[in-house]
Amino acid sequence: MSHCPSPLPPTEPYSSWAATQCGSGCLLGRHPETGAVVVIPMCCKNWTCPDCAPRLARMWARRAATAGAERFLTLTVKPDWHVSPRAAYEALKTEFSKFVTWWRKTGGSKTKPRPRVFEYMAIWEIQPQTGYPHLHILQKGDFCPESLIRRWMRNAKIGENVGQKIKKITSGEGAARYVVKYSGKAAGDMKRLLGRNRLIQASRHFFVPELEDPSDKPLFGFAWTWLRVSAATALLTLINYDRYKLDPENKTSMMILQPTDCDYDLERLAYGIDPSIVDDSKKYAPPQELDLAAMAKESIAIGVTLDDELFVDEQLIF
Repeated sequence: MSHCPSPLPPTEPYSSWAATQCGSGCLLGRHPETGAVVVIPMCCKNWTCPDCAPRLARMWARRAATAGAERFLTLTVKPDWHVSPRAAYEALKTEFSKFVTWWRKTGGSKTKPRPRVFEYMAIWEIQPQTGYPHLHILQKGDFCPESLIRRWMRNAKIGENVGQKIKKITSGEGAARYVVKYSGKAAGDMKRLLGRNRLIQASRHFFVPELEDPSDKPLFGFAWTWLRVSAATALLTLINYDRYKLDPENKTSMMILQPTDCDYDLERLAYGIDPSIVDDSKKYAPPQELDLAAMAKESIAIGVTLDDELFVDEQLIF
């Protein structure tokens, strides 16, 4: 299991702390009524991390698959027109935002303006040959002609052409493939260029709103604590001592355990798995302002419990 480098730069207290735990620490949850226990591996959720970057790509791909994207296009900058890769990024980011606003309001016509719909998901990628960025876009709504995009790029001094023809997307799986393909290519290098800016961004109405009852979530009602040991170690400890067994009715991607003949509270469980947590808690514990339940939910959202490196291990095949 490769270890995660420190995020560049850390964007929040969670990022800087979680980077020290990625691939080693874990979150332990227990449901106070049922006694069910779940172990969530720690992850930093940073594109510069070799372990978390594929997870993030899969998460965005799942979201894109249900968004209803209709087209795919790439905007490529001309390096000669920019003093540096960072300057090229700032120019393309700013001018693209202006272009979308203008297109939505006018539809490209000065004499007969007509409002248009243009919702998008944009993925930044660094060009390995030049080190300059270009922008991959999933779009839905009204069709915007390539000729109009080319003219805008020239007038804005971004580039001279659209990187490739606008392609039609016919399925959610097709949209997901684009996301995985381009978000995984040199994502760490691109994120270092972006700094605190997002590698993937989307317009407000691109994704379908999720209207779900939180009580239906498999993690609803769990209490949480943090352990220094890995998720695999925590699971082995719980199972090898015959305290818990895998839930045969679990239909989620998580490894949920049910108590056998004993049912310990969360504090006692944590101490049994990791006795050092008492002495080291002040030194290594997460910042107090962090919400462990929210962290667990975010880790599940990016599919961290599906990692073969953590769970498909000869020790965990029962």
